[in-house]
Amino acid sequence: MNIDPESASKYWTEQLYKAEKASFPPTNASLTNRPQSSKSVRSLVANLDLPDISATGITKATILRAAWAILLARYCDTDDICFGTTISGRQAPVPGIADMPGPTIATVPLRIRLDRQESVHSFLQSVQDRALTMVEFEQYGLQNIRKLSSDALDACDFSSLLVIQPKEALEYAGGREDPILISTEQALETGEYALQNYFNYPLVIQGHLNNESAQLVLIYDSEILHEKQIVAISHQFQHVAKELALGMELNLGTIRVASSWDLQQSEIFNSEMPEAIESCFHTLVEMQAARTPDATAICAWDGSFTYRELDRAANRLAHHLMAEHSVKLDEIIHVCFDKSIWFFVSILAINKAGAAWAPLDPSHPPERLRQIIKQTNAVVALTNGIPGSRIISE
Repeated sequence: MNIDPESASKYWTEQLYKAEKASFPPTNASLTNRPQSSKSVRSLVANLDLPDISATGITKATILRAAWAILLARYCDTDDICFGTTISGRQAPVPGIADMPGPTIATVPLRIRLDRQESVHSFLQSVQDRALTMVEFEQYGLQNIRKLSSDALDACDFSSLLVIQPKEALEYAGGREDPILISTEQALETGEYALQNYFNYPLVIQGHLNNESAQLVLIYDSEILHEKQIVAISHQFQHVAKELALGMELNLGTIRVASSWDLQQSEIFNSEMPEAIESCFHTLVEMQAARTPDATAICAWDGSFTYRELDRAANRLAHHLMAEHSVKLDEIIHVCFDKSIWFFVSILAINKAGAAWAPLDPSHPPERLRQIIKQTNAVVALTNGIPGSRIISE
């Protein structure tokens, strides 16, 4: 295809400067390169009723892109988010592309920044303008974009993919429009998904649009995401989309992710209030260790502890924190671990030392970790030396 590589590389380099990989959905390194089977791929279908927004100049596709950006940014606790999007490339300014045989779909990273003081309409317009500007460079290729810089590489390492297309394209039987995906019903009947490579992501969200309605299809890897998470995301996505469509004169900061469904779930989860216990967590562990010292307290992939062993290990670490690091009462200490038995030893020891602990997710971008450390002013951190925790020592 006749794409100007210089212009395309400049565009993507500028767009993705200082971009960071989204921390949600999480990725499992052991599952990343394995082909997904029908046993791990699941789907959820939800109808989305949006008001008529034709008079605003904003399209439904823009509403869906913006809604996912807001929701994903909240899950990642950031205002600068990247995710993947797949589009039909027939609109790209490539000579003869309309007559090219075969599909011309393109998958690219989409970066969206959130300004809470900006009006919803202005934000939506900027998302829409960016999508239009991107058309000229969408055929540059994901494999080329990721080679431009370390920022571009991070941006292209997305774990969620948003696909938006007219619902009619799913019934494609000819013509020049590319059906990006086959219908969910057809996929479920065959037990396999078309264009299997598009489902190598933990989460793929399809938006099927027509004039009267919209439909969301969330396809997810059940080995990484739980069905309850997907149900929650579905309700939150619908809520945010409606809030955007109905509140264009409001500030972006007024858009809430939590919906009435979330409130109902919260009431269900807290229908029975547990009895309050006037005691510290580490004291309860000590009491349990005295009652059942040989009972298993923790059983993990990297070892196990009885209550006696757990209490003694935490005591040794607590003494070390106070003696060697002068940990003081109410001081904040970070803990940064992958799933490990030592995480629980660490938080128990910190409590015994009279300090408070604050978790750091090793999968989060380094800049986010630095931001958290700056906010807490912590000078001590406990970690098991995983690669993502090296930022602590910098």
